[in-house]
Amino acid sequence: MNKKTHQLVLTALMIALMIVLQMTGIGLIRLGVINITFYCTVIAIGAMMLGLKSGLILGFAFGTISLISAVQAPSGLVAPLTSTPAGWPLVAVMCYVPRLLVPVMAYGVYAILNKGGVNPHISVSAGAAAGSLTNTILYLGLLLLNYSITVADYPGLLATVGTIALTGGIPEAIVAALVASPVVIALKKIYK
Repeated sequence: MNKKTHQLVLTALMIALMIVLQMTGIGLIRLGVINITFYCTVIAIGAMMLGLKSGLILGFAFGTISLISAVQAPSGLVAPLTSTPAGWPLVAVMCYVPRLLVPVMAYGVYAILNKGGVNPHISVSAGAAAGSLTNTILYLGLLLLNYSITVADYPGLLATVGTIALTGGIPEAIVAALVASPVVIALKKIYK
């Protein structure tokens, strides 16, 4: 199998994994207003293993999954945004922009550290954590921006977003760092 076909097949398998995670409820665990996601880990692994192009395809797939989820069952914080026509385009931006930047950060941090001679385990872990934190920071930042545009007042929003970042975003980044390193290192050995 040539390299392009191999890369396409692995990217498709990762998208299939993301769909399975969505269908089984494992990919997005809802804890009240906090959603903990494992999709960023899959995207980071794909970007570091297969390259930025595949990572962007995976990020787009996650954005699509997020938008479908927002349409079918919006979280408590997204629901007020979807109640106005002006809110939907903003929700779409929230769903896609952070997810498309996850592979950019994951791949970028990994590539810079790897090129600098940093231990591969550290390079992969740092890339995965950076990708996950990028998603959290941008998604929650866009959420705040969207509320300021479409919803007049939401008492305690800043405190809620801060709590989500601390209790959801940081553990997500830690899990991404711990899971991605052994997976990427093992798969790179297999596919050399």
